[in-house]
Amino acid sequence: KVTGKAQYTGDVRLPGMLYASILRPPAHGARLKSVDTSSARQVEGATVVEEGGLIAVLHEHPDTAAAALEKIRADFTPSPSDLNDRNIFEHLLKAAPEGNAVSRGGDLDTGRKDASRHFEATYLDSYVAHAPMETHTALADVRKDRTTVWASTQTPFGVREQVAGALGLPTDKVHVIAPFLGGGFGGKSASDQAVEAARLSKIAGRPAQGAWS
Repeated sequence: KVTGKAQYTGDVRLPGMLYASILRPPAHGARLKSVDTSSARQVEGATVVEEGGLIAVLHEHPDTAAAALEKIRADFTPSPSDLNDRNIFEHLLKAAPEGNAVSRGGDLDTGRKDASRHFEATYLDSYVAHAPMETHTALADVRKDRTTVWASTQTPFGVREQVAGALGLPTDKVHVIAPFLGGGFGGKSASDQAVEAARLSKIAGRPAQGAWS
């Protein structure tokens, strides 16, 4: 790693591979009302995908794919959420499921009676995002008899099941390779980027790599 020779998912290259830029909503809860991809389709070498809510531009060069994505005109309904940094804690307390005690021991009431001092406090933490240095990245090569996925993931077996389900394949036809991981913190347990790459590779008929911003 210190010599720079370690290969991460974003370092993997396959012959004929395409880079994907995917249209994202501007906020949680926003819904796509309409989209115009005609300008993006005019970019030389660009492949535009519109399938089941997945809208993306693929190109042999990542910067060209990103530039073509900017040409897409999309209209979203605003998010209905009214959450902010002041009312988020009340919402979380209401939305939290019941606690699940794995084991119990001792007696709290007895402990309170035996204690010489009592302290009570409430601690609230601000919004925290999983932000590893290596972004969520995946490269998929979907072929007729076998699908191979390189994924920045903490759960390669889960990715295999997700990809197999999305493509309608048996799991033994999906091979997941997990290269070095540049941080995860649990945030790379869900690996939607791998499913996106697999779907795009199948549609385009070429290996496809996607990296979240």
